[in-house]
Amino acid sequence: MHRKVRIFILMLLAVMLPTAWVFADWQVVIAPMEHGTVKTNATTAEEGTTVVLTVTPDKDYLINIKELRVEMITDDDEGDTPILKAPRRAPSIGAFVELTQTGQGSYSFEMPASDVLVSAAFVEAGPFDVSVETDDMGSTPTTITVTPNYDDMTAIVTAVNIGSGANPTLIHIPATVTDPAGNELTVTTIANGSFLGAHSITDIYLPDTEEPLTIEEGAFLLDNETGSGHRIATIHTPLHLLDDYALMTPFSENYGASKMKGITTVQHRLWTLSCGVDVKLPADMQPYIVYANGAELIYEKLQVDGYVIANNGVLVEKGYDGEQTIEVTAMPTSSHPTGSKLSTDNARSYPGNQLVPVIVKHHFFAERDNYVLVNNQFRPIAYEDVSVCCPPCKAVLHLSKEGAIYE
Repeated sequence: MHRKVRIFILMLLAVMLPTAWVFADWQVVIAPMEHGTVKTNATTAEEGTTVVLTVTPDKDYLINIKELRVEMITDDDEGDTPILKAPRRAPSIGAFVELTQTGQGSYSFEMPASDVLVSAAFVEAGPFDVSVETDDMGSTPTTITVTPNYDDMTAIVTAVNIGSGANPTLIHIPATVTDPAGNELTVTTIANGSFLGAHSITDIYLPDTEEPLTIEEGAFLLDNETGSGHRIATIHTPLHLLDDYALMTPFSENYGASKMKGITTVQHRLWTLSCGVDVKLPADMQPYIVYANGAELIYEKLQVDGYVIANNGVLVEKGYDGEQTIEVTAMPTSSHPTGSKLSTDNARSYPGNQLVPVIVKHHFFAERDNYVLVNNQFRPIAYEDVSVCCPPCKAVLHLSKEGAIYE
């Protein structure tokens, strides 16, 4: 082929092929930043290449996850977007590239057909404030101060801060908090003195957690007064943690003043109940014991004015089907004083009762003698080699008489 013809063809191909073919590699540029660094494994990369970023905060700082960004940049008609190379078009201007966290301080992204600018911001790693739910936020939100522990991603509540002009009457302690860097931390502890000075708080709601929080002595003291001027908040807990908290010594004042309540949500007219401390039911709740009389189940009303003695299983009737939130009150007794160890034995306080209390989560293996309440009826645990996990604060019907099988 004639030399001039070859040159012409090459020039024509250069014009016709996409610009990205000419510039196969795109730039990865790190923006200036303070209190930490971001390094990349490549300063240029082809489209589709995986680029790795390594983030290293300075001492006592954290990467703000929400501010770690990879942005596609190219020439802009208005001239507002930085130009890193010779003018050319990219798929979009100012769009963000998706980042994937691959390890502690390690992130990756797929290189687009564009130069990219990597930017980051860092925040101090220390105590921080979190807004919490109250029933009256006032002019300034109520916050709690938490101290993070990044070794196990947990947080300790150290103070409650009532804003100026705010008059909250109740406060909800969250199960998790998010720090200024976007990390989610699990609340594990309420520290001594956290509520000191929060005089206007009357009710404190603890989060629904698998295990109780660690409560330090004096955590829920509202003041240092004595006598009639001393304020005691009502503590609301998930029902399955009511006995754990009621018997903790930091709650001795609340428990002794009958200011500890357990909350549960029930779906049906009948439900089972047990607790490691004595409880008083709402006025419209009727407790029963249950036992077998041959092939018949007998439901016998308890004439106890709504009280249920600790470590007994009972059946409770709330009058109608449908979801309803129920709250029971822990009643202090000499047999279950604050600071005592939680017992899981069946107290057998009601003669003839065949409902077995489940004070802590328990597995019942398939046996024809055990029955759980499902949709207002007792159903046998009858699946071979399968265990049924019964949550705490429930009761299981145990029948040992032949013929007392109820489908």
